[in-house]
Amino acid sequence: METPGSIIFLPLYIYYTVTDDGPQVHMQGKTESGEEVECTVSGHLHYFYISKVPGEIINEESLKKVHKEIVKISTVIKSNIYGYSEGENEYYQIYVRTPKLIQSVCTAVKEHFIRIDRTHEPRNVFETNIGYIIRFMVDTGLVGMGYVEVLPETQEHKNNKLLLTADSTKISPNKSVVKLPPIKILSLDIECIGEDNKFPTPQHDPVVQIGNAVAVYPSPVIIEKVLFCTRPTNPIPGVTIFSFMDEKEMLTAWSQWVSALNPDVLTGYNITQFDMPYLLNRAKALGLTKFKYFSRTDEPAETTQGLFKQDSNNSNKNGDAKNSTSNEQKSGFTAPALLVVPGRLVFDMLDIVKKEFKLHSYSLNAVSSVFLGEQKEDVHYTQIKPLYNGTDETRKRLGVYCLKDTYLPIRIMYTKNLFINYCELARVTGVPVEFLVNRGQGIRVLSQLLRQAKKYNYILPVIIGAEETYEGGYVMEPNRGFYSNPVVVLDYASLYPSIIMAYNLCYTTLLSKEQVAHMDKDDYTESPTGDYFLRREKKPGLLPVILTSLLEGRKAVRAELKNTKDPELKASLNARQLALKVSANSVYGFTGASKTGLPCIPISRSVTGFGREILKKQKS
Repeated sequence: METPGSIIFLPLYIYYTVTDDGPQVHMQGKTESGEEVECTVSGHLHYFYISKVPGEIINEESLKKVHKEIVKISTVIKSNIYGYSEGENEYYQIYVRTPKLIQSVCTAVKEHFIRIDRTHEPRNVFETNIGYIIRFMVDTGLVGMGYVEVLPETQEHKNNKLLLTADSTKISPNKSVVKLPPIKILSLDIECIGEDNKFPTPQHDPVVQIGNAVAVYPSPVIIEKVLFCTRPTNPIPGVTIFSFMDEKEMLTAWSQWVSALNPDVLTGYNITQFDMPYLLNRAKALGLTKFKYFSRTDEPAETTQGLFKQDSNNSNKNGDAKNSTSNEQKSGFTAPALLVVPGRLVFDMLDIVKKEFKLHSYSLNAVSSVFLGEQKEDVHYTQIKPLYNGTDETRKRLGVYCLKDTYLPIRIMYTKNLFINYCELARVTGVPVEFLVNRGQGIRVLSQLLRQAKKYNYILPVIIGAEETYEGGYVMEPNRGFYSNPVVVLDYASLYPSIIMAYNLCYTTLLSKEQVAHMDKDDYTESPTGDYFLRREKKPGLLPVILTSLLEGRKAVRAELKNTKDPELKASLNARQLALKVSANSVYGFTGASKTGLPCIPISRSVTGFGREILKKQKS
């Protein structure tokens, strides 16, 4: 139920800054009707835990002096999630002012306790590897692409935006609104010219055209087509053309146009590795210091990879070089780039397609052919320079080619429901969409595990992943031959999640041999790999609880999907059931990956061990 005086909106972008009083969270988004909102939240400190010796009494004020970033210290009662335990223990909860310095604070505190304990054994630390935004969202109950209800301390309208400030205790998730607001999407593509058909470098080679296509989700219709170009260009039907004689003028005008357009999402094909880094580096080479300020905040757009290789001799023989699969070879970069445009979500379709589909080629031409049944304009890279140096009509042809490369990513996005799929995945896993795009699968499970751990008063230890190996899944070789009778196909979908639930495999139910020695055989299960887990009847594990919720939720959504006629709602429900399935299937991998944040080889090897037994039994 909505609180009187509260504001409900959907954050599209979340980031934080640090003040003398601690971090401030900035949430930029829209109300359901499309009004732009920016909310600044204060009062939520980052923290970690460290073990406390039973009966220990310390001077908390003296402990605060160990590091200037320590704001306060509390003694709390929690349970370590790793390994079954019947009781709870005391821990120090240490709050820090600057989230990025949490590791430095942790090191100082551990060294302090080593000195007073007079031992070389450091105390166990917990949750120093949790990022601040995830910490904030878990503690407040917020989820990615989920609506927020804010009871603001202040509010004002400025520059067509509602500005709010609030304390962290005055914000909460609002589940009564699910429909996404209108989301403005800008797809872009650039054309630039390198010397002697070599791959261009921003330090030397000009940008000659910037194509732009605008759509507003949920409609797939491109409502605006804009081409920025140097030199005169003949008109293109339905396209607004801005021609400039000077590259600096064109780049400056484009940056100002993006700021005025104010898109929520930036997309394209390989814009993270090529187009945007090229524009930023080209503007820098030309001395355009204000170009990079087309973000939604006072902070500039930036890329983590700022330099192109100077010795790139790629001749782009495939005609689609910048959209190919080898980013180093084809984009001129020495390492993958991470693009940040504060306040705007970067949703690069090349990155998304690579994550979601297994294809022989990831060039825009190949992907468009597979998903849309059409291809790019028939212009080879070696033709770009002659077309540009030709006539107004040849530059028009180049413009059509450039613009087509902005339409195709939008059409792929809508045809495969990729944007709504990621929105629903963010809602299910609880993490911001940009985390899903830029990070691996581990963060998805970690977020859900943290939420359940908080609910049941567990804390997560920091475990340096050992490179321990285990036997993987069982692969049944087919009996080759021609079969004249029908062949029965057995579906083992969700096998691993089912095993985790059936055998109650979890960090919280993992038993040591010493614990097993004092238990009834009916109280635990021994896995085929010799690991022990408490039975569900004695205590349900957190992982089975998470999986049960995901799979039961998927079952309910699929039932609702069958009775839905509205196309938009149908797409949303289908995306949600897919997100629930993907999330459930990610749990097993999380336990076995050494860099996920909480590896547990006994769980992962037990899952594959049970899986082998089941498959071999079915085969026999």
